[in-house]
Amino acid sequence: MGHIAGYQSDITNGDGNTEEILFILPEHIHPGIFYTPGRNVYTSINKNLIVCKDIRLKKTSGPGEFSNWLLNLPKPLYQAGLSSPGTLLSLQGESFFYSMDLEGRVTIQGALIDPNDEIIFNINPYLAELPLQFSSSPNIS
Repeated sequence: MGHIAGYQSDITNGDGNTEEILFILPEHIHPGIFYTPGRNVYTSINKNLIVCKDIRLKKTSGPGEFSNWLLNLPKPLYQAGLSSPGTLLSLQGESFFYSMDLEGRVTIQGALIDPNDEIIFNINPYLAELPLQFSSSPNIS
């Protein structure tokens, strides 16, 4: 048998990927928004790939409209546009639209109808600036 060039299955000491569990801090979320306990986690893979982990959000005042800033995530690395948009669903299938600006500020538009419904906040993974940076929360009236 000949040796297969480039085959490296016998390597035993690779660094691999790193994963750091991060939590939404109180200063990074609108005071009118509640996250389900244990469902405020996102991860940083290899220090700057941000991946949400099934975050659940709802209004502290019950059902109603979302139409403004809700939370701050680490500032994205990209500078190609004004925002990164996407869609979200609630547990009961309601649609929501989100966008994240260049400062990592996330806004959500849509309405929760049922008081027990929650937005499932799973956004597209993105690369963040290193070291991780957060915008200061905007003024809330």
